[in-house]
Amino acid sequence: MATASSSSSSSSSSSCTAIPPWDYDVFISFRGDDSRAGFVSHLDSALRRKEVRVSIDYELERGEKIDSALERKIESSRIAIVVFSPKFADSTWCLWELTKILEMKHSRGQLVRPVFLGVEPSHVRKQTGVFAEIMARHEKDFGDGSETVKKWRHALSEAANLSGWPLGNSLESEIIQKIVEEVSSKLHRPYLDVARHPIALEKQIKDVRMLLHEEDDGVRVVGICGIGGIGKTTIAKAIYNMIADQFKGSSFLANVREISRRYGLRKLQEALLRDILGDKTIKVGSIQIGVDLIRQKLGNKRVLLVLDDVDCMDQVRDLMGERSWLGQGSRIMLTTRDEEIVVAQSAEIYKVVELNHDDALQLFSLNAFQKPSPTKGDPYPLLSDRFIHYAKGLPLALIVLGSFLSGKSTQEWRCTLERLSATPGDHIDEILKISFDGLETHEQAIFLDIACFFNGEDKIKVTKVFDRCNFYPDSGLQILSQKSLIYMESNKIRMHDLLQEMGREFVRRESPENPGKRSRLWSYEDILRVLRENLGTNSVQGIKLDMLEPGEAMSMGTKSIGQMKRLRLLMFRDKHLSGCPEYLWNDITWFCGGGNNMPETAERDGPAQPSIHDSTPTNPTKNEKHHGPIETFLFRFRCKGVALRIWKSNCRDALSNFKCIVATPRKLAQFLCLKARKGSHKTSIADFDSDILLEEYSVCPF
Repeated sequence: MATASSSSSSSSSSSCTAIPPWDYDVFISFRGDDSRAGFVSHLDSALRRKEVRVSIDYELERGEKIDSALERKIESSRIAIVVFSPKFADSTWCLWELTKILEMKHSRGQLVRPVFLGVEPSHVRKQTGVFAEIMARHEKDFGDGSETVKKWRHALSEAANLSGWPLGNSLESEIIQKIVEEVSSKLHRPYLDVARHPIALEKQIKDVRMLLHEEDDGVRVVGICGIGGIGKTTIAKAIYNMIADQFKGSSFLANVREISRRYGLRKLQEALLRDILGDKTIKVGSIQIGVDLIRQKLGNKRVLLVLDDVDCMDQVRDLMGERSWLGQGSRIMLTTRDEEIVVAQSAEIYKVVELNHDDALQLFSLNAFQKPSPTKGDPYPLLSDRFIHYAKGLPLALIVLGSFLSGKSTQEWRCTLERLSATPGDHIDEILKISFDGLETHEQAIFLDIACFFNGEDKIKVTKVFDRCNFYPDSGLQILSQKSLIYMESNKIRMHDLLQEMGREFVRRESPENPGKRSRLWSYEDILRVLRENLGTNSVQGIKLDMLEPGEAMSMGTKSIGQMKRLRLLMFRDKHLSGCPEYLWNDITWFCGGGNNMPETAERDGPAQPSIHDSTPTNPTKNEKHHGPIETFLFRFRCKGVALRIWKSNCRDALSNFKCIVATPRKLAQFLCLKARKGSHKTSIADFDSDILLEEYSVCPF
């Protein structure tokens, strides 16, 4: 087992960015005399028909060495296809192109795929056959032992060893179809957001990739270790972006610790198998079934697997299994605060250390001043040094602190320093708390709701919930993002695990001993205790239970729930719930449930908007055809009447055919299926009980 550690060196820029600036999807390198009119033009056309952005140079006249414009095209292409033909090596231009392409493969993870058109891969690899004569001529022209020719020979050998497409006796159209299919599948994989300011990241990436030994055919595991907020996940994401295309399948399982607690390891096994096999319908019935599927399905595949933020051996065992279960050349990266987990895997260890002063100043300044350093001659350089001292080189602390201080006066900076200096011991928690305390009340509520309930959820869906809570989500989410307390990734709201822990700790401190006196409940054990022991109080604003133990049912506890007069969010994603009091709905802003425990009546006025998942209307009228299960209902009680919104998850088109179901306030378990105007977004019902008001519908957030 080898161990390495990061030692950041100051640099004003990095070639590693959050979103690689690919201007082209594919760069095609070829020898024009051999292939321009046939294979290459057909490949180019086939790719463009699939809306692939192709960079290709059809110029006949070329110099001996590629120019800067062509170098930029190679650098800004995500995939390079090299078409080896009999006269390919005859062109020094083509050889320099190939050298540059392989340079980009190593530095930026560019995917390189060779095509062998009229030549054997072994002739290219060993420079035999027609390639022997051509390379001998280059040796003569450039001199024996020429470093340039050595580079070309090495490039030819390396490229020919890569997985590619020998044309052989195959039909040209078949090979082109295979190329287009693989290119399309690779382009479909989205890039992970890495870092807005990737300071010192380039060297860290290089060090970890050395431990991965990417050219080795064995199965290798590398653990990226360090304290929370030091950048472990950032490094793993950056490397994943760079090398994932080199594998037959890949999966980045983020926040394993949190997700396994919320949903169980079975859900993570499903995500892993779906990612690698490309089958979104895969279901895992139990953890053991998931383990068996991983062993059966991945044994012949060269895969890249990242397990982010693991904190126990079971997670690694049930998600990775044994190394022998994975195909040759597979790579696994673990990020963890617990080095012992990596030691137990006999894996390589990379220890992430704090940023040095210069890098810390640069990262802090980019967030505080939007430039690499403060302006000389004003008080900010000295003040910045003091803040950097308190942040102790921790990237998350530097980012949050710099974002909080951005635009503030020197007096406000000094007041913040006084608060930090008055805090004994570790200042990281205090740095994060300072940023939280600077938020408006509704912004703090949004932050805590995300920390307790909505981390990793769809932004649009969460925004709808916050909007109904009157939290002004558009401005609130923007402020949290500007202060680096949240970030957006693939249209989901994300929060760093250290910030999430801080937010949840704030809630725990509201009542350390009695969870029923806290504002938010998310822990299975706490919710179980509150409901069973009737500990609910007026303090509780939200409850979220993602998972019950297999086969277990839970009563919601009429008395306990009834004591929660300020309850606005109630989320149970399970079908084993019962006993919900009918009057509860009058005070709830949002309900998400998996059971059929709908109230039969509304006993008092209120703004309740519960939504019931997976419910199917019972007893439809004889003359109306039921159009399949309604995935979600949203009820709103208004005075003695009922406003009923029908939400059909992920099914906008179907709404034009199936508009609404109306229920009377006295018996919501019985429904009438109604046909409404096609395409209409609002329907009024005049023929029914005057208590009923049908309002507009939209797509359910959850």
